[in-house]
Amino acid sequence: MGTTRAGAMTGGLAAAALACLVLAGCTAAPTAEAKRTRSPHPSPSTAACIVGSWRAGATELQPLYNAIPTALDYPPATLGDGAVVDVDFTRDGTFTYDQDVSAALSWEGHDAAVQLGGTMTGTYRASGDSLKLASTDNALTVKPTDDQTASRLFAAATQVTLVDWPVSATTFRCDGDALELDLVTEGHPATVAFTRR
Repeated sequence: MGTTRAGAMTGGLAAAALACLVLAGCTAAPTAEAKRTRSPHPSPSTAACIVGSWRAGATELQPLYNAIPTALDYPPATLGDGAVVDVDFTRDGTFTYDQDVSAALSWEGHDAAVQLGGTMTGTYRASGDSLKLASTDNALTVKPTDDQTASRLFAAATQVTLVDWPVSATTFRCDGDALELDLVTEGHPATVAFTRR
């Protein structure tokens, strides 16, 4: 398995790990061209609104998977029913990202199953509808959930990509209990909807 192929394929799963910025019985299929879809709400964007605790599940994170270009040769993944991502934004400009995401996929022609977990903390800057995130402590993990060789190899390769964190935020929209984050993975945009917890 070449370094280039491993890095390219794992970039996709790491992207799912956010939002994985990293999800109920959905099958993700990569597309060559990502299309940004926005719901009719929310519209107002203020730094005060983004403060709080937010959650996204498989359906909400699906656009992030769809943003992975075919050029990355990323394998489709079936996400676990109970997968969830929580993000907390504080008034002092810090954020915490927690993921609990299971995924099943085919790696080099063999079945693989992994669990994305861990926490990332950092700082954020919200101004108008602009949002910038910066990681200060990345403790995201990926572990095999069975004893298959493919699962171990995929988990090991993906762990390396998680350290580099290939997902960035650009803009956001927030209104009451609804938050949308516009994210970019390897140059491809995706909008992820969160609900206030």
